Amino acid sequence: MNTNDSFNQTKTVTARIVSVHKNRFQIALDTAEQNTAEHDAVLAGRLLYRGEIPVVGDYIEAEFETTPVGKPVGDARIVSILPRKSLITRPEYRVGTQNMAANVDICFLVVSANADFSVNRIARYASAVLQGGSKPVVVLTKADLCSDLSEYVRRINEICGNIQTHCVSSKTGTGIEELRQYLVPGTTIGLFGSSGVGKSTLINTLLGREIMRTGDIREKDDKGRHTTTHRQLIEADGVFLVDTPGMREFGICEAEEGLHEVFRDIEETARQCRFRNCTHKNEPGCAVRQAIEDGVLSQKQYDLYLALQAENSVRTASEKRAQKNKKMIGISKKRKELRNNH
Repeated sequence: MNTNDSFNQTKTVTARIVSVHKNRFQIALDTAEQNTAEHDAVLAGRLLYRGEIPVVGDYIEAEFETTPVGKPVGDARIVSILPRKSLITRPEYRVGTQNMAANVDICFLVVSANADFSVNRIARYASAVLQGGSKPVVVLTKADLCSDLSEYVRRINEICGNIQTHCVSSKTGTGIEELRQYLVPGTTIGLFGSSGVGKSTLINTLLGREIMRTGDIREKDDKGRHTTTHRQLIEADGVFLVDTPGMREFGICEAEEGLHEVFRDIEETARQCRFRNCTHKNEPGCAVRQAIEDGVLSQKQYDLYLALQAENSVRTASEKRAQKNKKMIGISKKRKELRNNH
């Protein structure tokens, strides 16, 4: 640092990632530094070299060049990513695992009470969220357009009975006060769901003012138009909200613990089988088959459990192979560099 007051100085601060646009980042300084608002930032070369890329919600350390009176000059430089308490990920074709948001305390899994409703998708979201260290909460929107919400709730509870569900309407205000109980200052809440389920509208309704741009759904198929085009962190009254673009497809990878938690009742029942390696097919004393026959467990729930377990196993094995190959390529490059230097 240059201590001469006649020259610019370098200042290191704690900040948080607000949005990511390819190689550029928008950051917000920590509460003690709020008077300097948000800034553009770039990634330090050593982080880029190591493949350490921050995501929305990350806490980071950034260096600023400042004038003698403390005014920032130019872009900030992100020099480190602070430890994460949660990280929500998803598999992405040809990329491997995509990091979506970090340090999220609660995830609203937003689904709408219309033709786009999918319990399968809810189970996938919930598994990824639990695996990432966050708490899932199902939010069923557009309650004013449905004459029988109980059927939707029944279908959710049939598969994910241990996850809290709220039915809301941004139009009539139904259930909104229940959701506001989660808006505790210092809490970060992520919103995940398909396009058109009402994530941006829900944010506006919860905060009581127009913050996010919204769009209508297509009448012909109840599917939405994208209004959120990138992930972004919004701060309002001390609460942080992460809005995300719509995701119609959501794969499962490296989510073993998350799946165990979503389907906890099946896992607990399986431990009561007579044989430890029971496949729940033809073995005598199978507690899982008995629970399904007795109506304690749902056949649909069990079938989805098997399907997601199988998908997770295949994708996880593929990801591990890809990581191993990537590591071997890196080692090969380093050996080549060493040979060239001698």
